[in-house]
Amino acid sequence: MVKEDRKKAIAAELAKLNETDRQILLLFNEGLSDYEIAPKLGTYQVNIYRRRTALIEELKKKLKDF
Repeated sequence: MVKEDRKKAIAAELAKLNETDRQILLLFNEGLSDYEIAPKLGTYQVNIYRRRTALIEELKKKLKDF
């Protein structure tokens, strides 16, 4: 039950993100590096790195109870 609740909480938080942020996390989760994600989203690797790390920290804080 806890695992299912965690999945729902993660899905709810991902749904709140804008499309670019959601894509960054989904592509990273698929195993792509920041270097590989950057051209797909038309930006620089450093931008992907900064945004991804910030997003992960935000999600950790929001989902700390799971």
